[in-house]
Amino acid sequence: MTPATIDAIQNCLALEHEALWVYGYLGGRIPALQDQAREAFDEHRRARDRLIALLDRAGADRPAPLTAYLLGTARNLKQASAIARALEDKGVAGWLTVVGTSEGEDRRFAITMMRRAALASLRWGGKPVAFPGLPA
Repeated sequence: MTPATIDAIQNCLALEHEALWVYGYLGGRIPALQDQAREAFDEHRRARDRLIALLDRAGADRPAPLTAYLLGTARNLKQASAIARALEDKGVAGWLTVVGTSEGEDRRFAITMMRRAALASLRWGGKPVAFPGLPA
């Protein structure tokens, strides 16, 4: 695994830590989102665990989760959905970097995760774009 791939995976792990915090927060704050947030939380937990295994296999450091994340106001369904959408869009960009720096099974995993993040953004009300994760 190249240093660039390790950096990209570490970045994605930091994003997965953030996703777990955000979905825990949103699910607890907006009752109408509990099921959707729990499903997203579970998906991101699986991704986090896989990234930890990849970094351990490479003998690389793992970024630790922060104690809190800035996410904006989440007083209603619309605001919470915008936060989740922005989070998933950041995930698409992060996974795209892993796709560009990895190969083999690691690249296949990153492509799958990038696709999942793009679809999750749509589920949270995002609009389809030609190249998710790239600047418009």
